[in-house]
Amino acid sequence: MGITAKNGDLISLTIIDPNTIPERINRLENLVYGLVNIIIKTNNPGDTVTITLYFPKPMPAEADWRT
Repeated sequence: MGITAKNGDLISLTIIDPNTIPERINRLENLVYGLVNIIIKTNNPGDTVTITLYFPKPMPAEADWRT
């Protein structure tokens, strides 16, 4: 997995195994890459930062994004 950030600096990118989260209510299943925690910093608060994620293989057509 890779990432680029336009108008910001990548501070960290962490893949989190969903099985390590004890909350089970409304839990998403079948996460291809687990959960991704991304921290981006911009020098100008309020600016828009655009991130692009690169995966090692194409995502399934039915893939869903949650923020």
